[in-house]
Amino acid sequence: MKKSYKQEKDEFYFYLHQILAYKPILNRIFYYLKRSLILLKPNHEYSICIEATKLFIICFYVAVGIFCGSVFLLQNGLFQILYVIGAVVLFIRHFIFLYLEQEEIKLLKQFQKFIGLLRHNYHKSKMLEEALEESIVKADFEISLHMECIYSLLRREEESVKEYQRTAPNRLFVSFYALCFVILKYGDTESKQYSAFLNNLEQLKEEIYIELLKREKLRHKFSGLVLIVLLPILFMNTIRVWALWSVPELYQYYNSVYGVMVRVLVLVSTVLAYEMIALLRGENQYREPEYVILNKVSEIKWIDKLLDIAILWSGKKVRAWYSRIQPFSKHLTIRIFLLQRCLSSFLGMFCYIYLLLCFDLQDSQIPFYVLLAVLGVLLASYFPWIIISFKSLFQKEAKALEIANMQYIVLVLYPVKSMEVQILLEWMELFSDYYRLSMESCVDDYSNLGEAALENLIEKEPDSELVKIVDAVSLCEQIGVERAFEGLESDRKYLLEKRKQDNEMHLSNREVLAKCLTYLPLILLIGLYLIVPFVLESISQLKEYILQFEAAMQ
Repeated sequence: MKKSYKQEKDEFYFYLHQILAYKPILNRIFYYLKRSLILLKPNHEYSICIEATKLFIICFYVAVGIFCGSVFLLQNGLFQILYVIGAVVLFIRHFIFLYLEQEEIKLLKQFQKFIGLLRHNYHKSKMLEEALEESIVKADFEISLHMECIYSLLRREEESVKEYQRTAPNRLFVSFYALCFVILKYGDTESKQYSAFLNNLEQLKEEIYIELLKREKLRHKFSGLVLIVLLPILFMNTIRVWALWSVPELYQYYNSVYGVMVRVLVLVSTVLAYEMIALLRGENQYREPEYVILNKVSEIKWIDKLLDIAILWSGKKVRAWYSRIQPFSKHLTIRIFLLQRCLSSFLGMFCYIYLLLCFDLQDSQIPFYVLLAVLGVLLASYFPWIIISFKSLFQKEAKALEIANMQYIVLVLYPVKSMEVQILLEWMELFSDYYRLSMESCVDDYSNLGEAALENLIEKEPDSELVKIVDAVSLCEQIGVERAFEGLESDRKYLLEKRKQDNEMHLSNREVLAKCLTYLPLILLIGLYLIVPFVLESISQLKEYILQFEAAMQ
């Protein structure tokens, strides 16, 4: 049978992958691409390899295009080449994120369609396994891969939520898996002649709709911002050439310590602004770092001992740092965080010393630049902390989303006749991230302390929405699980509407903050690199004219 053009093209990409993916350096690039794609296409290595190769080729053409377009910028030597390389790396990272975001939006739309299919088949058969099988056969390719993965985990007859959380593309798929697991284990229940499974499935569909609106609005509001952030790096040398052509005397500013320091400041501000905009956009969900190199560095004996000393010397700060870091990354430990700060300090010191050695300084200038060096090293050491602190600005939003996940799993579990408080708390712990440590402590203590464990949880986490859930849990032993959570069931529609309103507010706040960050490097470039030298040179020439005029008058 003759192969189609698409099949031949896919085979070519797969063959190209087999050639490129195992070469030095390229293997790390392909590993990064495949690690991101596996979230969207699980258990299908062939498709992942093809998509990774296509993405690599597009990124290669983008990089070549930017380099070719920036040839006229490279006349200033090594620094400008490094600037362009940095811009290319950041732009490609953003391009990969846009591709993954587009694929995830496509997947969510397919998920919404699949829920409609599942609902229809469940109405016919009243058997979840049979309905899943029929729906998977009729589903689109990408969503069918995820549903097959979920179905295979469900057939194990054991709880695998933690295992699936590591490979799920987002929280909505985890909620769907939990819903299916609960129905298969405890059975469906009917309230007012309406299936609890179908009711929760309908809410999940609403959640997907809300998430789709949020993603599309976010993409619209952030479109073009990254390009504006990268403009100062690409056009820095163009400004310098134009300024020197207009006023040759500006050479003393652009080729001095001041000129180089401003270029470095613009570069650092651009990278920092890009990283913060990426966090606002949500890029970290596709590229959470594993810190492989830093882990290996931290295992070196003398560095390992130094880190132990630093942790002992920090004392109580370590616990505060861990509580601040823990919700943001599964792989970032205290040791890696301290190592990041040390490396940032050394990098800042090395760059500053290198810059000072390139210029002859007068004795009177040395104390000033030494003071600047100390301040620069301190600021560099706080660079990792700035990123963590910036992430913490969105704790309220993330906590609200986490509580929504807890509310959903409680609504799934509470109609079950034999439901127990211990099981409810264990499921709430599975869906916690920010509240993980407090929930773990509560689950461990509940069997011995009972309601005292719930009171301790409220003291540690006094969030009003979480307190409502915990108060309802505390009533379960007295009035039963179903009656305790009747209020939460009646608030279901209100909670969805509140989520929509909160999303609008959070998106507006992110847009304002992102636009402020976007123009920061451009303001520094125009202000410090263009206007200040012109003003200083104008003042200098004005003084000379005044002196000449006074001399002529005498």
